[in-house]
Amino acid sequence: MFLKQELPVPEMTEKMIAAGFFTEENKNEINNVKPNTRLTRAEKFLNILLETGDEGYETFCQILAKDSSGMFEEINDKMEIAVNPKAASAGMDCSSVKKYADVIQADMYF
Repeated sequence: MFLKQELPVPEMTEKMIAAGFFTEENKNEINNVKPNTRLTRAEKFLNILLETGDEGYETFCQILAKDSSGMFEEINDKMEIAVNPKAASAGMDCSSVKKYADVIQADMYF
């Protein structure tokens, strides 16, 4: 539930579009999901994120980890995302969507 509540969906959607993993159609799907609540928009975002595969999820983690505004700091801490996730032995390894899909899916239903 934490990720659905805290994820700044509009900002992350724009960043994923800029990175080439989401499309304007994805953005419209997220913005027009019914019921149109913060939680359902986050759930739609996460479902689309899972469809982007390993590389999309890696990019998502990199966006979170490299942001210097502090906007994603609490998410990074909770998800243990390191600045270089592939090199972090104790942190979250973002190299496998399949491995973390369960975490995201479980987060959606609590």
